[in-house]
Amino acid sequence: MKQRYIFILSFIALIGLVVVQGYVVNELYRLKSKEFDNLYGGHVYRAMEYIDAEIDFQPLDSVFVNLNVLAYEIFEQSAEFDIVQGDDKIKSRIVDSFENIVSEHEQITPFLREYLASYNLDPDFNSGFHVRELSLIDKGEKYQIYKSRKKIEHNEESRFVSASSMFARSLIYEMDNYSFVIDFYIDFTHKKMIILNEMKGILLLITFVMIVIMAAFISTLRNMMKQKKLSDIKTDFINNMTHELKTPLSTIAVASSSLTVEKIQQDREKTKMLSGIIKKQNRHLTQMIDHILDISVIDRNEFNLNKEEVEVIPFIQEIAEAFRVEYKDSKVNLVEEYVPGPFSTLELDAFQMTRVINNLLSNAVKYCDEDPRIIIRVIIDVDLVIEVADNGIGIRKEDLREIFTKFYRCNHEHKLKVKGLGLGLYFVRNIIAAHGGNIMVQSVPNNGTTFKISIPRKISES
Repeated sequence: MKQRYIFILSFIALIGLVVVQGYVVNELYRLKSKEFDNLYGGHVYRAMEYIDAEIDFQPLDSVFVNLNVLAYEIFEQSAEFDIVQGDDKIKSRIVDSFENIVSEHEQITPFLREYLASYNLDPDFNSGFHVRELSLIDKGEKYQIYKSRKKIEHNEESRFVSASSMFARSLIYEMDNYSFVIDFYIDFTHKKMIILNEMKGILLLITFVMIVIMAAFISTLRNMMKQKKLSDIKTDFINNMTHELKTPLSTIAVASSSLTVEKIQQDREKTKMLSGIIKKQNRHLTQMIDHILDISVIDRNEFNLNKEEVEVIPFIQEIAEAFRVEYKDSKVNLVEEYVPGPFSTLELDAFQMTRVINNLLSNAVKYCDEDPRIIIRVIIDVDLVIEVADNGIGIRKEDLREIFTKFYRCNHEHKLKVKGLGLGLYFVRNIIAAHGGNIMVQSVPNNGTTFKISIPRKISES
């Protein structure tokens, strides 16, 4: 539960850190955007001041002439009443015509591009003009066509002005046939790219820090899950070990107590039976203690084999026959299949390999809901291959990766029915590995399991 709270708090802290980092990046971008606007806006302002002061250069002269002609033609083609009292569509077309002529004939944009380039600033921008006020003049009489209450605000749009545009200047002019106030806007195409390029260092640093923090968080989470899993396995092992030790000790205690009864002492058959129980339970305890000692030997890499030349097929036949004798009172059907090959003997540790085969055979019996049918198949080819297949309950996919892990026991209903410490397959894998071989498993839940052992004929000396 404590680990759960730590995980939740760590996750909340991580989310908080991401939010803070996002806020920092956003504020930094906003600050850089203001700096960009101040830098480029200042140069645009000075360029416009230069245009106003320069007598020989008037980039809107051709615009004024064309607009004056347009205004005169409007009065010639339309009655005075139609222009002043006309509907909004007529007035909108007049405004659009003025904006079109300004956009087509103005020379401010190319001048600004050259001006900015001379200061090593990005000259790539789009420009737009928005008519704020427009009046037509006829014989000294002024007729208002259009008047906007304000300039275009940031994030607003008009036909020639994008939402991200920067206000540059208001141009106020009055000619013979018209007067207008028109606003000039600039939209820098690469503004975002320029700002992000300036922020590149801090963005890379923030990204690196976040990756490191995320990696540390994921690693910590995985370690916590691994520790929890190991803790659960350890707890399960201790509980199983306690149960496994308690049962034979209780049996020995009861049998020993019974042997002290005079009546039982006089009954040789009962005495012999109780002595046999004590002997059997003592052997069981010894085997469990040996298992525990074997763990430390394997963990210290001190596991040594006592190899000898073994006739493979007779060796397996002997194990199979002993297994049948042990389960003679059970409905166990053990089938043997042998495929002889180019060799008949192999250097094996007979004792340890007997443990391996017996473990696989006994598991096939324990984890079966019907009459066990087991096939032990021996194939002698380039390598020695031993397969043990059963018709048991099978192994779930999520358990297949863990079945050879120390103390691990598959999480199913048979876990409570079948006694064990979760060490059998752990020993099997290590014994096979010590012989230079490997073991694989294939299983389908409710459709049996097949273990395949492969041991090479010759192992290269390391």
